[in-house]
This record gives sequence, C-alpha cells and structure tokens, in this order.
Amino acid sequence: MEQENKIEIKSWQAVGVWRWNIKDDRCAIDRQSLFGQCLECEANQVQEECKIVQGLCNHGFHKHCIDRWLKQSNTCPLCNKEWSDSKIL
Repeated sequence: MEQENKIEIKSWQAVGVWRWNIKDDRCAIDRQSLFGQCLECEANQVQEECKIVQGLCNHGFHKHCIDRWLKQSNTCPLCNKEWSDSKIL
C-alpha cells in the first residue's frame, strides 16, 4: 500500500544572515559606535552617515577619525600594525 504525502511544499524562501567582520563595534579613537556618527560629524551637525574604514588587521574606525590619526602615525591605533585600508563600508 502506497502512502500519500500529507505535506506539499508550495514555495520556499531562504533567509540570509550577515555580520560585520570587524573586531569591535566602537571606534577606538572617539569611542563612539561605528553605526552612529563620529564626534566631528556630531559637532558639525552633519546629516550624512559616517563611513567606516576597515584595515587589513580587521580593526574598524570612522573615516574622519582614522584620517586624522594617519596624519600623525601610519599604524593602526589598536594593534600598531602598519595601516592599510582594506575596505570602506
């Protein structure tokens, strides 16, 4: 005796999950959340979102913060490895 299927899948929708590949969610220079504005943008009441720069070392900073830092030093503020941008998020 053959058994009839009780359930038939009509449609299927996959859900993707993502995560940041950054070691911390705070900018170590200004101690603000990377998902908000840096202190410079807050002070100037800039409406645009701050860009996040990730280095090859996977440390992330607000673009304004790391640009200011790199005028004084060419190393990551957290691990002291030579700084090189990996990506801008």
